[in-house]
Amino acid sequence: MRITLNISLEKLHNFDEINSIDEAVDIMEQSNRTPFTGTHYLITPEQEFWAHCSNLQTWAEHHYDTRLLHSNISFPLLRRLTEAGDPVAK
Repeated sequence: MRITLNISLEKLHNFDEINSIDEAVDIMEQSNRTPFTGTHYLITPEQEFWAHCSNLQTWAEHHYDTRLLHSNISFPLLRRLTEAGDPVAK
């Protein structure tokens, strides 16, 4: 699943109740819509790569906060980091 959130500062308060990426995905799936119906973002593979890098950097800078990445990514990464001996991942 690809999720693109583009939230203006004026509408940021509408998302106060969402506490994680998993919750955002669940809400989108329950409503059976995308966050911006009719909006399609065409990004290059390089832009997508850098977006993933940015997400991973933010996740690491926030001590592997599992709310910042979807659980199907964050928990397998945490398991591997723990196996590799990363003290923050424990």
